[in-house]
Amino acid sequence: MKTLINQMIKPWGLALGFIFFLLPNFTSAQNVADIGKDKAVKVSGSIGGNSGFYKAYGRESRRDPFFYLLNANINFNIYGVNVPFSAVFSQQETNFLQPFNQFGLSPYYKNLKIHLGFRSMNFSSFTLSGHTFLGAGFEFNPKLTDKIQLRTGGMYGRLRRAVSPKDSLNLTPSYKRMGYSAKIGVGNGSTSFIDFILFKAKDDINSVDTNDEAFSNITPAENLVLGIVGEHLLANTIKLKFDYSSSAYTRDIRSNDSPATGTSDFYNNLGTIFTPRASSQFRSAIKAGIGYDADAFSVGFDYKRIDTDFRTLGAYYFLNDIEDYTATLGTKIFNKKMQVSLSGGWQRNNLNQEKSARATRFIASLALAYSSGKRWNFNINASNYSSFLTVVQDQFSDSSNVYQVSRNLNFSTDYLLVEKGNQQSIWANIGFQNGSFRDEYQIDNMETQFVTLSGGHRYSFRKLGLNLNTSATYTSNTAPGYKAYYFGPNLTVSKRLGKKNGSRVSYNGAYLLGYQAGLHTYNHLTNRVTFSIRLLRKHTLSFSTVFFLKKDKISTDLSYSEVKGNLGYRYSF
Repeated sequence: MKTLINQMIKPWGLALGFIFFLLPNFTSAQNVADIGKDKAVKVSGSIGGNSGFYKAYGRESRRDPFFYLLNANINFNIYGVNVPFSAVFSQQETNFLQPFNQFGLSPYYKNLKIHLGFRSMNFSSFTLSGHTFLGAGFEFNPKLTDKIQLRTGGMYGRLRRAVSPKDSLNLTPSYKRMGYSAKIGVGNGSTSFIDFILFKAKDDINSVDTNDEAFSNITPAENLVLGIVGEHLLANTIKLKFDYSSSAYTRDIRSNDSPATGTSDFYNNLGTIFTPRASSQFRSAIKAGIGYDADAFSVGFDYKRIDTDFRTLGAYYFLNDIEDYTATLGTKIFNKKMQVSLSGGWQRNNLNQEKSARATRFIASLALAYSSGKRWNFNINASNYSSFLTVVQDQFSDSSNVYQVSRNLNFSTDYLLVEKGNQQSIWANIGFQNGSFRDEYQIDNMETQFVTLSGGHRYSFRKLGLNLNTSATYTSNTAPGYKAYYFGPNLTVSKRLGKKNGSRVSYNGAYLLGYQAGLHTYNHLTNRVTFSIRLLRKHTLSFSTVFFLKKDKISTDLSYSEVKGNLGYRYSF
């Protein structure tokens, strides 16, 4: 075990001085101490329905001409434990949805929390990280002293159920997968903590019919991950963070035993916890960073490296074969009215030099946010992403180099013309995106550009509860041999019905003219009316209708229109 611990902390040596804080409380938890202080059973929810129609002219209908939908959502709260129920009825399908087959609860009392049923827990990014399991778990954080808490946790359960083609044609066949995890550490309030974590998962080879052809390319796997994670806050301004894991992953547990070598040889001494095999691989992952955060200035540096083919069966998905360095800088100027944020970094892949392509990426971004107070605000966001890709053709030939650059710029502003009485304001937004791709043997760049311009005026009649918004939009898309753009006006009018019940009626109309290769290709017209009214606080009646018209200027046969409507009612209790 001493060899194992040294292997985990030796490369960076950051963990020894850390004392750390409690993980945030999980949601959906019930406090046992509250039992008897409130009503034993509470019932809440809603019952409602929707009915709609659809009609198309000039083209085939894309949906049924009439539909209805009835639904109920009811929640029973029994001594703080939520038990939800829902049901849906429609003309196409009647479906009861009872979450009891996906039901779980997390009661807690003081420093003890229990997880039962379908739950998810998070110990670290590279061990157990939000994976849903069916089973039981716990978190227990008793105080050792006035400032130090013991941090423990564990779980055991099913991570994946067995699936065969006979069960479902829509699901990927899989073995039943069981897993467990344990965590132990210490913490100091909300400022510092250090945790040691073990995670183990293994597929059950007897859970399916392995003679089934569907499992010819699916192998039973096994995974053991050992991790250490922590944070430490110095002088309330400097924050250190560290997350390291070593993973042993076996692709096929039916392969022959094969002892690990080199720095991974400690996996040979773990007994029944893990047996290295011919299909086993041993990888590591690390995230580390340091940051300084003061009132008007912040700076940080982060490092991440995830080995090629690093895997943990305790997380659903994350990138591997990647190494990156990132630096950030933030400050406030002009009496803190403007916030400035800068970030830059470098990233590469093909860490083990076994792939035929090697890529590096340079990232830089700038964000400015200014607020004069009540009248004027603006935001500027700019970024530049440059990639350099080396494709190795074979070991005897030269490599070919590819350059990619993506530049983005966005500017938005809002100015309040009239502050008191009937408010008026104007706004504008400018967006620009440029991408270029060039092979070293090409003369010209393959460049694309995307531009968006929009602006408008808002007018609010406060006493009448009436809002009037007018705007216009222009968008263009340019690429080699292709150029298209469209533009048009937009109008939105909304009226509040009553002062307190939330009832409202609104209209939105938009008209767009589209051009491609210098030709006027189409016109789009959209009209939408929505209406919502609340009655006696618990009853809501709504209605909406949409009319859409596309007029093709090249071929009139491609012109069409659609009309959609919806009527709904909901009772809440």
